This record gives sequence, C-alpha cells and structure tokens, in this order.
Amino acid sequence: MLKKCGCCFCIIVVALGSLSLTACFAVRQFSPSKPIIYQVTDASLTQFNLTATNNTILYNLSLNMTVQNRNKWNDFHYEHFEAVPSYKNQDLSKSILEPFGVAHRDTYDLNPLFKGLRPVTALTNEEASNFRNSTVFDITLKIYFKYWTKIAVYKDEKELQMACYLKVPLSSTGKLAENFQSTKCDKADH
Repeated sequence: MLKKCGCCFCIIVVALGSLSLTACFAVRQFSPSKPIIYQVTDASLTQFNLTATNNTILYNLSLNMTVQNRNKWNDFHYEHFEAVPSYKNQDLSKSILEPFGVAHRDTYDLNPLFKGLRPVTALTNEEASNFRNSTVFDITLKIYFKYWTKIAVYKDEKELQMACYLKVPLSSTGKLAENFQSTKCDKADH
C-alpha cells in the first residue's frame, strides 16, 4: 500500500501475523520547483466596434499564448483549459480548448479566437466617442484550468485561475496601430 505522508511517500507492507514494515522515501527533489509561466505573446483586435445605439460591441480578437514548463522532471497534463476575455468587467465570450500536455522543459502554444456580438451597458455619448477614437483597448483575459502532474507515483491535481491584463491594439485594414507587448499572466484574485 502506498500512502503520502507530507513530502514523503510510505510503502506499508503488511505481513502475515502481527509484523508490519513501513519504508518511507522523500520525493522533494522531484516535485515541481519552478512555476509554470502562462503568457500572451501576441494579441490583436481586427474588429472592436460599437453599434449606433452604443449598447453592443462587435469583436474579433485573436490571441497567441504559451504555457512554459521550466521544470526538470515534471510533465503537466491539462484536462480543462478555458479562456474568457472581458472588457470593462463584462465577459465577451469563452473558448474551451482541447486537453493538452506540456513536457518537462517544454512550451505549448495556444491560439484561442473570440468573435461575436456582446450587449454591454449603454455608454454615454462621451464614452462612446472615446471608445470609437481608441486604438488600444484594455482587455482582461481570465483563464481557468485543471491540470495534473505526477510526483513519483503520486498524481497531484490542481485547479487554478489566472488573469492577464492586456493592452490590445486595434488593427485597421490589416495594419496594427501599435505593437502588442507580450504579457505574463498572474494568479487571479478571488
């Protein structure tokens, strides 16, 4: 029988009779020592328009993201990965990505796309004017995921939420108004 005891694993062998043997071994050197880095490396809005009534946004957002595993021993397996962009605290849509794995000392690329209409709280004429004259928009990308990794023979499962605070340029006729600055994601505040 295998049992996790703090940072160690113990093998409990029960013999016939009253004698039992327990052997413990540390796995600290194999546990993930470096955090995974979640980063948006590129983002662009090819459409981010406000309707004439100032209460609906038409959007087309594309992202390039990386999940970088800097650990020497551990592979990470993502069973659920959901990305949700929001503008002024209003979610635009969500993208649920296929399960994937990131091997030790490797990077995995993700390319979620978001396109659609989103009703928003009606903007005043001044707010609408500022929106229409903007070339860069503050978009918060919220990511929710569930992953697991093995530490020796123990399967360690976690669920996390991260947030990426992006300044996304509006692309008009295929030309970017500004360059996007690569942005690391942080643990989200609950």
